[in-house]
Amino acid sequence: MTYKTSRFAAVFACLVLATVWLASCSTEPQTYLMRSNYSPVGTTWEYTLTNQRAGSVFVDDVFQNEFETKAEASIKFETKKINPDGSWLLQEDNLWSWDEPVNDSGKVTRKTRKYSYLLTTTPQERITDIKVLEGPSYPGRLKYIESYYKQMIPVYPDQPVKVGDTWTQKTPIVLPDSSEYTGINVLTIKGTARKNDYDCLIIESKAKGALPVFDNPETEVVGWGVDWVESNELLYFAINEGIIVHSESKSRLVIERESTRTIKCSKNDKGEMIDLPEKDWTTKTEKIRQEMEETSTYSLKKLERQ
Repeated sequence: MTYKTSRFAAVFACLVLATVWLASCSTEPQTYLMRSNYSPVGTTWEYTLTNQRAGSVFVDDVFQNEFETKAEASIKFETKKINPDGSWLLQEDNLWSWDEPVNDSGKVTRKTRKYSYLLTTTPQERITDIKVLEGPSYPGRLKYIESYYKQMIPVYPDQPVKVGDTWTQKTPIVLPDSSEYTGINVLTIKGTARKNDYDCLIIESKAKGALPVFDNPETEVVGWGVDWVESNELLYFAINEGIIVHSESKSRLVIERESTRTIKCSKNDKGEMIDLPEKDWTTKTEKIRQEMEETSTYSLKKLERQ
């Protein structure tokens, strides 16, 4: 090879390397500003949810039985108002259905229950207010609902994110025994995907939470406890539409309850229940624990903007 040729080859190689270097420097990772979008007023979106639980029941630490439950829910949201600060007032309606055993014969009956809430949420999906429209609404129940939304629902960062970014939500919770607990939800952008015909960011959520259960003054049973939750979930956030369109989760739950009830009746010699005089009333306290594994799938059925 002549000197001229070798010099040309060296210059060409340098140009190639410089081009590659410049290209690598100019190619920045794509970023996404995650923001919910529930506008305009009248927008509705509906989901279907399936849930399955399997676990064991213990009373005063003594094993009682195993169980398995399956439930389905139809969940609908509607935008009721856009507030001056840019947050939305949303109505959430949940209709749950499940089979419940009638007795030990194996027969079951179909049960349904409806819950409705008014939620105020920011574009970062931070829930700032909850009101119960239908379903139990005593103060203890409201605290339970609020603790669920604040610990388990992802809040989006203020700044843009890219694939690989991680952030952590920490939520302080006061438990029924007045001790403090901090719920932690670690969120990671795992990638992008086409899901349910939407371009999505895939969010991995790894949450550890405590849902406090307080006494219901409407019943004679005085009860309290904690639902301990460890959840691994994949959520699909539609980038252009600004909503979650699908999620799949696996969770471990330990439900702890301590209840005290007053026994005011008893069986007579004929096996009939009779009322006892007040002097013969007694109280009974039980500790109930359920340990279970849970899987859930949550998927957008329809989105309609007015």
